[in-house]
Formats: sequence, C-alpha cells, structure tokens
Amino acid sequence: MVSKKNVVIMLFSLILLTGGCTAKDDESINEPADENALEEYSSTLLNSLSKAKKAKVQASLPAIRLQINRFQQEQGRYPDSLEDLSIPPDIPRAVLDYSAETGEVSLKQ
Repeated sequence: MVSKKNVVIMLFSLILLTGGCTAKDDESINEPADENALEEYSSTLLNSLSKAKKAKVQASLPAIRLQINRFQQEQGRYPDSLEDLSIPPDIPRAVLDYSAETGEVSLKQ
C-alpha cells in the first residue's frame, strides 16, 4: 500500500514537472530573429576581416621596401612595377601605390 508521504511526494513532483512545461503562444514560437542584430554582427565580421587584410599588407611594406632597395642596388634603377619583385601572391598589389621614379611604396588611401 502507498503511504501518505509517498503520495505527497508524487503530487509535488508532478506539479513541479508540469509547471515548467507551459506551452507558448504560436506568435512567440514563430517570431523571426532580430535581423538588425544579425546585420550588425555580419557587418562587424566583414569590417574585422577587411582590417585584418589591411594590417597584413601594411605589415609586409617594410619587406617590400627592402626588396625595392635591393633591386635598385643590383640593377642601378628602381623596378618598373611591383611585378618585378618576388612579393608573395597573397599580398594584393591592387591596394599598393608604387612609384617607379622614386621607389616609394605605400597603401592606397
């Protein structure tokens, strides 16, 4: 036979278990995620990626300048273009300004 104490414990457990299982209305279940937050997050990621790429190119400028100076010492002139140097292919030349007359290289603004 079930004691009064066990019945109370089972009822209390049943109340606790069913109390947290209330159904939400359909509107809150199907509510779309906040699109502004998603746009802001993706914009932040893209901006960070762009800054990282720019920092990588900027960090490679001293090595590029060294190659330009070495080329000038060996050939007696500055390279006609950055293509004459052995710049790693992952450094985009399109973001660099180069002057063949002065041998100066910098990031495009």
